[in-house]
Amino acid sequence: MRDPEGRKATDRDVRKQIRPLLEPLRLAHVTEQHTVPVRDWLDHFDRKEHEHGGPVTVGKLRAWMDEPRRMGLPRDLQDLVILIYAAQSNRSFRDAFGPADPAIGKMRDEWKLEPQELPSQEVWDIARERASALFGKPASQLCSATNLDKLAADVLKEADVRRAQIHQLLDALRRVVPAGADRMKTASACIRLLDKLDSKLKPIDVVKRIHAAEIATSPTAMERAMAHASAVVTAIEHANWALFEGLKSVPAGAHILARLTEGLVNDEHVFHLADRIRECSGDAARLLLERAPSPPPPPPPVETVTPLPPETRRSGKRTVSKVKKQSVPLAETLGELRRVADAHPNAEIDIEWEIRE
Repeated sequence: MRDPEGRKATDRDVRKQIRPLLEPLRLAHVTEQHTVPVRDWLDHFDRKEHEHGGPVTVGKLRAWMDEPRRMGLPRDLQDLVILIYAAQSNRSFRDAFGPADPAIGKMRDEWKLEPQELPSQEVWDIARERASALFGKPASQLCSATNLDKLAADVLKEADVRRAQIHQLLDALRRVVPAGADRMKTASACIRLLDKLDSKLKPIDVVKRIHAAEIATSPTAMERAMAHASAVVTAIEHANWALFEGLKSVPAGAHILARLTEGLVNDEHVFHLADRIRECSGDAARLLLERAPSPPPPPPPVETVTPLPPETRRSGKRTVSKVKKQSVPLAETLGELRRVADAHPNAEIDIEWEIRE
């Protein structure tokens, strides 16, 4: 509808349905084969804007429809005329907070219609594909002011959310990842793109910067890096890097270090770094535990002899020796008993034993 010289081949049944709507509203001529947009409202509104000046609003356009003579259109048909005028004049809708999303029956009179510079179709196609791949923000194939405004607003909002996260990611990666690794290249390219997407940019400049963005590795790699930035930073900060340092002196740990390096240098869509660090940490801990020296055997039992003061038994005899031992050689104990018996030949003994062999 933006090109007054354009035309679209239209089926006969469709022509019958749209002719009673488009021609009375002076939106298009419906011929025997084609639908051809007309400029009636575009020219009319441009003249009114020149006469009255000031910003063009939905409310003003509604009023201008009844000049010089009253049309008496219901609001839904007024909305249709306004939408087609916006498409033909490359204007987007804005409320007090930014881009507005127009639809029949939902347009507010205070919304402004601002002219927008549009990119070429080639630039638009590449930019919208990248916006979808990098930020998960799809856009219509139609390069219109409204679609341009919406895509730019969606991308800038997402960029604001991800900018701090990707800077933290790059700082964390610099501590553990080689400079030339794909993971580093991807994170650096993400930062260069996000830092260029300033919230004050015009929509056309947002699209141009997305179109011209450097893709150091791949759009998929950049999207995964941005989406998983926080998880990767957390994994790096909580990893036990001293454990891996200790593994460097163990030949059997070479394969664990190789797998860790593989996860560090490759992009997140190839290896989830948090998972790889967790797996390698577990393998390293088990290996070092297996190679740890066996603990020394427990020391032999200590013989404790508790001397007791002489005490008088009921028989009137005093105790001259009292010893409690455990797990001592039998011959040694018998020898000690002989020495006591030689010293006290008339002594008595209370005895209880358990001999093990």
